[in-house]
Amino acid sequence: MKFHCFSGFLCLLLLISVQGWWETGHMLVAQIAKNELLAEHPDIYERAENITLFLKGLTQNLTDTFVEAAVWLDDIKEDQWESFYSWHFVDRPVNPLGMPVVPDSAINAVYAIEEASKVLTNEKRRGTITIAKSVFMRVLLHVVGDIHQPLHCADLYNLTFPEGDEGGNKLNVTVKTHNNETMPLHHYWDAIAYRLPDDLKRPLNESAKETLEAWAKKLTDEFPKDFFKEELKIKDITQWTIDSYLTAVEHAYKPLRTDSIIDKVYEEQAFYIMRRNLALAGYRLAQLIPTILQEEVLFMKGTGRDSPINKPMNDQFLQMYI
Repeated sequence: MKFHCFSGFLCLLLLISVQGWWETGHMLVAQIAKNELLAEHPDIYERAENITLFLKGLTQNLTDTFVEAAVWLDDIKEDQWESFYSWHFVDRPVNPLGMPVVPDSAINAVYAIEEASKVLTNEKRRGTITIAKSVFMRVLLHVVGDIHQPLHCADLYNLTFPEGDEGGNKLNVTVKTHNNETMPLHHYWDAIAYRLPDDLKRPLNESAKETLEAWAKKLTDEFPKDFFKEELKIKDITQWTIDSYLTAVEHAYKPLRTDSIIDKVYEEQAFYIMRRNLALAGYRLAQLIPTILQEEVLFMKGTGRDSPINKPMNDQFLQMYI
């Protein structure tokens, strides 16, 4: 996962599989955040949802809810919109042999979250909803999830991968618990060890929504906020990625057998970390959104402002603001 070039929103990058949690994982993170926000900051959730849904109807109806919008940053890869490519990860080397490494680009997942915060707190656009704000809310929903998938924060260098394994994308494993299928290690972690429903097709029907909500509850029951007392005190995004890097080293790479077979022992410890990190990502997203939107919500309450552009975008493109 090396960043080769970046030029605004028009640069083309090498296209490599960098998915982050697949659809179910990203939607679970957003669902947990939604539940937390509705319980503690319903006004902020309402504003976040309104900003997110400004693009409603323009994404083939695949991301027309707050939860589904968490997948949007992966969806646009099929449109060849690759200028966000490096925003999904942080290439921090796992380098036990001290091999030469390519420095990570500063245009990475941490940068993406910082840019989202900057756009969403822009005083010049306070009280309005714009294309930029809707795009960057979707970036925020997605990338917070990405950096809690440990292999989005690590890149293994060794004699087999002298240029890095691209977060496990080059490292093929055979998964005994999944019909002995061979796949990149990264995909196995994206798929949450194939232990959660992977057939939640969007747009979500009522049954799929109920399944997602049930799994979100299972995760937060297993890992309540009190479980993460120390982790939730950490506000620095870079530190989140460092912690995820350390998790990748200890739980994705080190336990892997020399024959690259994923067995039940590996899977049980990996699946525990996957569940834990999905819950943590949801809680952190629910903490981050209020810090970004609280001034906007206070401003709107103070002015009674209800801008006519605070509505889903439609085909009258002259009404767009960016």
